[in-house]
Amino acid sequence: MNACWDRILTRISDSSLKVSSEDWLILNRLQENFVVELAALQTQVDCLETQVNQLESQQFSPIVQLNTSVVFAGTDLMGDRADGNPDTQINSNFALNYRMRSLNGTLAIF
Repeated sequence: MNACWDRILTRISDSSLKVSSEDWLILNRLQENFVVELAALQTQVDCLETQVNQLESQQFSPIVQLNTSVVFAGTDLMGDRADGNPDTQINSNFALNYRMRSLNGTLAIF
């Protein structure tokens, strides 16, 4: 709000914005009439800026770096006979296994 008012005053003083004395009186009267509302609005803006700054300072990055080792293994039994007996049948039994371990026990969050 103060920045907006300062910008208006700067433009008036630079003569880039022509304001009649009548308009100038209206601006001053409006500012005087709404001084309480403007102060309350400024307080709310300051409070919001404080909250935003606090959230920005406490936010962490969603990037996570893991130092791990992962091993995947797919296994299956195949063939006609398991024990040399032609009557024994082996049904396919595919299995997918995995093992994951941390290499140094750390988790880094950036």
